Amino acid sequence: MSFIKLIAIIIATTFIAIPTAQAQEACGQVIDMNEIGEPEAYCSNIHQRRLKYREERIEYRKKMDNRREEFFKPQLEAREEYEKALADLNKERTHENDVVAK
Repeated sequence: MSFIKLIAIIIATTFIAIPTAQAQEACGQVIDMNEIGEPEAYCSNIHQRRLKYREERIEYRKKMDNRREEFFKPQLEAREEYEKALADLNKERTHENDVVAK
């Protein structure tokens, strides 16, 4: 008797769950399985998506390269000033005023 009740419950839950079943499209939109339609143009054309991704990736790379250059620019300028000041100091250095030689 309990076996028949178990089978009845399984069948009932299956039939209750079928109309509410949902799936996910390639673009991430939840659709009703009872309404089967055509996917959007963006979803169905993977080649166009790949080209758009490539263009965006190139643009992102340009932005990152520009950011990197702008980030290091002050450091490079400070390094050049340091090396110039060090070269000027070495020109003034003699045996009498050299701290390292004493």
